[in-house]
This record gives sequence, C-alpha cells and structure tokens, in this order.
Amino acid sequence: MIRKAWASVKTHIIAGIFVTVPLAVTYVVLRGLFDIVHNFFSPLLKFLVITQYSPFLEAVITFLLAAGIVYLIGFLSKIIFVARLIALGERMVSRIPVVKYFYITTKQIMDSIALMKSSNINKVVILEYPRKGILAMAFVTGVMRQPGKEDLINIFVPSTPNPTTGFYLLVSPEQIWDVNLTIEQGTKMIISGGILSPGEIELKPYVYKPGEMKRPVVDLPKGQSVL
Repeated sequence: MIRKAWASVKTHIIAGIFVTVPLAVTYVVLRGLFDIVHNFFSPLLKFLVITQYSPFLEAVITFLLAAGIVYLIGFLSKIIFVARLIALGERMVSRIPVVKYFYITTKQIMDSIALMKSSNINKVVILEYPRKGILAMAFVTGVMRQPGKEDLINIFVPSTPNPTTGFYLLVSPEQIWDVNLTIEQGTKMIISGGILSPGEIELKPYVYKPGEMKRPVVDLPKGQSVL
C-alpha cells in the first residue's frame, strides 16, 4: 500500500517537473531579456516624459522592444552565417553540465510546439507498429491518392522524447485507429514518455474524410501507384 502510494507521488512529481522546469527556464530567459533591454534603453526612455508618469507605459515599451529583438534574432537565424553562429552557441551550451539538460528539454518542447502548430498535422491516430501486437502513436499529415485503388494515409510516427524526429509511413485507412486525443495531448505524451497521459483513451475505426484534411491530398499520375 505504501509502495503504491509512493509510486503515485513520484509519478506526479516527475510530471510536475516536466511541466514546471521548461516554464521556469522560459520565465528566467524572458525576464533576463526584459531587464537587459530596459537597462540598455533606459537613457532613451528618460527622454519620453510620459514614461515618468506612467510606469505601465514604460513596461509596455520595454516589452515591445524585447519582442522586436526576439523577432530580429529569429529573422537573422534564417541567414546561413547567423544560423551557424547559433548552432555553435547551442553546441557550447549543450556541453555545460546541468545547464545542458534544462536547455535541451526546453528546446525539444519549443520544437515540439512548432511541430504541433504545423498546418501539415491533422490528427492523432494509433497503429500497430513496428510489429503486430505493439501499438504506436502517429500524426496524420495528408493523403496519397492512387488511380483506381484505395487512398493511402500519410502518417508520421514520432520518436520519444523528441517528436521532431521519427518515421514517415504510408498506410491504408484500415490499418489505423482514431483516438480521442488532441495534437497537444499526443505531443505531451510523446515528450514525457507517457508520464503526461490522460490515463484513458478510446480507439475507434479511422474514417477518412478528405474535407477534414488541412493539407490538400496528393494525386499520383495515372498509370502510377505506390502498391
């Protein structure tokens, strides 16, 4: 009884760590950036007389400046030279003890959120993979039409704990099941290795509805087929 209770407590503690650590790191980074921008631009803000009478407006201006800097960094990251500098910085941070675990976890979650919001992902499904009897979670990314044959479903099987990598598969609708999970819930389950799970799921036969696809279906040329 005590062992079972302790296991439950430990599970909830680990789940809490998965949620709070990335949030805390994000807060510390944003707060640090806010303070740096405020201190750097404080001489300029003093010329704005209105900020002396409205601390709230001063905070808003500082926030907009910080957001502009973040946007500029994101824009410059697309340039090859700057992207290489960022990659070099990431490698240096990833070698620092303790810090690397927080950084890697935060980066994986941010990458996963970007993937989750991608317009190419339609829904979460379940399939037997890599062999019969083992179930795996996957994301539906589109449809491949075959002239005169059954349409195939494009699915992406993510890996744990980094769902930005995985396997691309083409399957028939009969090989997958619909599941009552949102894309966000599925992503959290994959990142946490199942720790952040709803505890109960419901599987239903997958029904292919072309109108629900966020991405247009792909038609193979006549005379060609995957199978």
